[in-house]
Amino acid sequence: MDWVPKAIIPRKQWPKIEFKDKRGITLKEHEKILTGEGNSEWRAYYNLLWHIGGSQSDVANLRAEDVDWEMRVIGFNRMKTGSVVQLGPRPLFDDAD
Repeated sequence: MDWVPKAIIPRKQWPKIEFKDKRGITLKEHEKILTGEGNSEWRAYYNLLWHIGGSQSDVANLRAEDVDWEMRVIGFNRMKTGSVVQLGPRPLFDDAD
């Protein structure tokens, strides 16, 4: 019964994994997505992703508290990196404080 947990091909004989470069979509690709989308709500969502530059999960998890309508700023933490993102005419937090 020891054959079940044994590797068929030893790890060192597997081909090396090569990852592709990560990149965002181009404006042309974005426009192609919008052209193919018939649902206006999804089109609006894709436009929000494009303008904010957030991932689908980052934007899907935006809450009303993340938007300061008075100062016209959107702020959220990126899920993947945990880094803070602030978008708007001026930041909510000043480094001098």
